[in-house]
Amino acid sequence: MRSTGLTAGDWHVIAQYIHVLQPLKDATMRLQGRGKSGRHGALYEVIPTFEHVLRYYEDLVEEYQEVDFNEMDAPENYLIINLKAAWIKAQKYWEKIDDSPAYYAATTLHPYLKNYCDNAWRDRSEWLANSNARF
Repeated sequence: MRSTGLTAGDWHVIAQYIHVLQPLKDATMRLQGRGKSGRHGALYEVIPTFEHVLRYYEDLVEEYQEVDFNEMDAPENYLIINLKAAWIKAQKYWEKIDDSPAYYAATTLHPYLKNYCDNAWRDRSEWLANSNARF
């Protein structure tokens, strides 16, 4: 490898970030567009997609909490910091969904997803009560 090129360690860090960023890429691709003819981008896809992204980052943060960053083959220690920042940003966008009951209504009225919120928020009865009241 050239002295000005990337090292194997650099490529390892890049691979870790690709792994971390993949759900955001998938969510962006899924939610872009106008949702015509059963294609992606429909309003009813927002809640399940956001839930997936948030759950993914919560799981990754938990996984990286267990890592000893002093070990030789450990991931970069700033990865956990960036993961937490990504989760906080996603959480802020998630809270904006509450500003419009249309997301909840679209998900609830979709034939396949009509019970999605009831099942996903089973342990968060205040979310269901609030969403049902606004609906």
